[in-house]
Amino acid sequence: MVRKYLWPVIGLLTVTGLAVSFAEEAADAAAKDAMAVVEQYILNLRGQDWEKCAGLMHPDALTDLKKMFVELAELAEKQGAEKTVLNLFEGVENVKAFKELEPQSFFVRFMKGLSRVSPQFKDNLAESTWEFVGAIKERGDLLHLVGRTSRMIGDSKTTKMAVESLKRHDGNWRLLLKGDFESMAATAKKRYTGHEKKTE
Repeated sequence: MVRKYLWPVIGLLTVTGLAVSFAEEAADAAAKDAMAVVEQYILNLRGQDWEKCAGLMHPDALTDLKKMFVELAELAEKQGAEKTVLNLFEGVENVKAFKELEPQSFFVRFMKGLSRVSPQFKDNLAESTWEFVGAIKERGDLLHLVGRTSRMIGDSKTTKMAVESLKRHDGNWRLLLKGDFESMAATAKKRYTGHEKKTE
């Protein structure tokens, strides 16, 4: 059941973990530093080094990701369906243990589970590109990198714009979650709150 709601996540993570082409002349010093973080994240993502990927995420992002899935697991538990969520997190037997995971460990288990249930994840990374277009500095500690993503699906090439947001933490740029994660979690919650019609 969880797999149904993972496709948006797969798409989001694929966008984050793409081959990057940077236009150096268009970036200021802050944008260059932020792009270096994204580049390193991509390398770790492709190498499936989830611990290093977690280290490049902003602590707020890791906490928010955990909060989303804890809320989802609690809703599922009320219906005796918590395993539909917990099965993604190998080695976690119950919601209590789920809640006790540190945010960084939570992220690592999440990524491992995503890779396990979706073999297409790695292929998506290899087949996609991300070309830097520009940077928007919202404030001193918050920066948005705008890029153009492309991916071949069969003989057709799909292209769309994407934004990677980063926030400073201890003087370093760290990646934030996309707003689409909240939409994904909200959609998944409907399964357990009776707002989605069940289908066979």
